[in-house]
Amino acid sequence: MSAGVCRVQKINGGAKDIAGVQIHNRRERQHSNSNPDIDFAKSGENYTLKETKLTYNKAVQERVQNGYKSPKSIRKDAVLMCEVLFTSDKAFFERLSDEQERAFFADCYKFAADRYGEENIISAVVHKDEKTPHLHLDFVPLTTDGRLSAKSMLGGKKDLQKLQDDFFAEVGRKWDLERGNRADLDDPNVEKPRKHLETAELKRKTEMELAEKEKQLEELNGKVLTAQELKSIEGKKSLGGALKNVSWEEWRSVKSTAEYVKQVSTENSRLKEENTKAADKMRKALEIEEINANRAKALDRLSAELKTSQADMEAFEREAQNERNRLKELREKQEGYIRGTAQKIADKMVERRVTEMFGDISDKRGKRLEEFCQNLKFSDGTNALQAFEKQEQALKARSKGRGR
Repeated sequence: MSAGVCRVQKINGGAKDIAGVQIHNRRERQHSNSNPDIDFAKSGENYTLKETKLTYNKAVQERVQNGYKSPKSIRKDAVLMCEVLFTSDKAFFERLSDEQERAFFADCYKFAADRYGEENIISAVVHKDEKTPHLHLDFVPLTTDGRLSAKSMLGGKKDLQKLQDDFFAEVGRKWDLERGNRADLDDPNVEKPRKHLETAELKRKTEMELAEKEKQLEELNGKVLTAQELKSIEGKKSLGGALKNVSWEEWRSVKSTAEYVKQVSTENSRLKEENTKAADKMRKALEIEEINANRAKALDRLSAELKTSQADMEAFEREAQNERNRLKELREKQEGYIRGTAQKIADKMVERRVTEMFGDISDKRGKRLEEFCQNLKFSDGTNALQAFEKQEQALKARSKGRGR
């Protein structure tokens, strides 16, 4: 029968270890030297029951600022965060559907929220990319009266045994899980508790310790060694004139490593120089491209202005042509008026001459005069009236000539 696992631990390393918990829980690194169980291809299946948008350290600080009420100053080595791990074996999860699995972890979350305070929980992440699904629940150990005390929240051995009893009563029995062995460590006749799955905390600490040793060794006279090399030379006898606790063969290995690092450094310098040159070329190319783009914009602007000017010129030309047509029409009207006036003047002049010479031909005297002129013959056979009409036509012709 499967057993329920509820394990709680303090995060003792301060801000550094809290950040490590965050990196592990959120899978902020796509590799892990100390935890080969993680299948990062399945990390997308992980999900959260509660998560903060802040970093874990900032979320912890914010919770402490809002909830800490003790007049005493917080100790520098105070435990700021604790983590609870909830899980079971592979057989248990294989008989659960996805909905049942989420319901199981929801019950685990409620159990922790009731025990440690919902307001103290900053993160609850379910990992499904390792051997068995498990829930990491992280909380700030603030008591109900506003004290920061992991000791009061977690208690001693008896309190941890009660934690297992309560978890079994509230969650385990509901999900048909058996309770793990009691941790009666003081009784030699009682079987020691089984060690279920290793917590991610141990793996994280191992990874951080290796990284710290690698960093220290890198700082040692510029020599670079791996964590495996460091582990292999620890505790060896000293070699006079060489590094402390390093044998001759190991010193030669260090020297070989240093030469390799020097070669790599030289190659890196060369690559950096090439990258710098390539960056300069790229920058110049971008500058030229920007200049060409500005020129293209200027040409487009000038082309648009030219089109506008051409349209203005065409409009002006149409307006000028309309003005010329109007002036021509006015001149024609003026010339017609002048010709008409001249014709009227000529007609008046002829009429005045005739009147002066013969008077009003409508009266009787005029008729008698007209008859006289008809009877008055010239040597060529024409009479005086015909001569007068001929003269009148000549006058009209001259009048028309002056009108033009």
